[in-house]
Amino acid sequence: MIKRIFTAFILVLSATTSYAQLVETLIDHPKVTDGLHCDPEGNVYTTPGGLQGGFKIGKYDPTAQDYDPNFANGFSGPIDIDQYQDSFLVVTNFDNNTLSRYNLNTQIIEILATGLEGPAGIAIDAFDNIYVTNWGIWQSSAGQTINKITPNGVSTIYIDTVLLNHPQAICINNEGVLIVHSENSLYKVNAVDSTLQHWVSMGFGVGHLTFRDKDSCVYGTNAQGNKIVRITDQGIVSVIAGSSQGSQDGDVSIALFHNPLGIAFSPTEDTIYIAEAAGSHKLRRIALNQFADLFIPIQHQLHIYPNPMTDVLIVENPDKTEIEIELVDLTGRLLLSKTSTEAEIELRVSEIPKGEYLVHIRSEVGETAEKIVKR
Repeated sequence: MIKRIFTAFILVLSATTSYAQLVETLIDHPKVTDGLHCDPEGNVYTTPGGLQGGFKIGKYDPTAQDYDPNFANGFSGPIDIDQYQDSFLVVTNFDNNTLSRYNLNTQIIEILATGLEGPAGIAIDAFDNIYVTNWGIWQSSAGQTINKITPNGVSTIYIDTVLLNHPQAICINNEGVLIVHSENSLYKVNAVDSTLQHWVSMGFGVGHLTFRDKDSCVYGTNAQGNKIVRITDQGIVSVIAGSSQGSQDGDVSIALFHNPLGIAFSPTEDTIYIAEAAGSHKLRRIALNQFADLFIPIQHQLHIYPNPMTDVLIVENPDKTEIEIELVDLTGRLLLSKTSTEAEIELRVSEIPKGEYLVHIRSEVGETAEKIVKR
């Protein structure tokens, strides 16, 4: 057995740290339009949007690099989708003003709520309450309400205010605070009386929102400006990717988007998935924090072998330093992990599919990564 020996680099936030943040197109399909959801296994679910004659949600498997546009049928203009109570997906049906629940185990669809008004965005709190923004009936009335659906199926109007005008984008932060977009602004909902408190003036519209625990930031899509934006907990807005309209992959500094709408994070929150709407219909991803420089020396060495790996991956740790090892795929999905102070650490990888992966190794002072292949 041939060892691939490298000198581990413990990353610190200094001028020598180098990352790449890359944009990649995954699929091009007419039914990729609106809201997205990424499940705990890393699968990405897509929606075709309202008023498009869509009845199905799709599923993209990043490991197999396979897309099934007909994963589940029986919806009506799906706009947003989210995980509910582990074994369910909830979907807003814009075209018939309902909220559906899809059972991932039995493939049965049932209606959770009726009488909505152009239901759009979804947010789910820690108590399994579902919040749905009502965009409004197309060309009839502008929505100004948010419904709350309890776990036992009771649907009530939670918020009704003129501050809402065609609301869609909604999410919940790590403090359980509901955040909703309307009229180029973000509002936080006061849980005591369900009133809207102005938080951030965006200056532009947002299609969908999602929250990232890793940096306590809200992320959103600016469809008209063709940008992906981040809002810190202090309310600072920045563009992380995109500028003029286009369709260009590569580093975020040069990548271009065409009407981005849906947005979701991978389970490890290291990958952002983006759905591009009318004029493009692509599923794309932004891989965050990909290591560009991996071989800079420090005080001790780690040996990782074999590469390519087969059934076992071995990490030699001569100094017996406590390290955490993670094997992730290139979408950021965690496949294996182990923490040890042993001099030789084994990870069984026989069940891992063929492909390229990253081995992340962390210690108390930082982390390093090594790209590895399974054949």
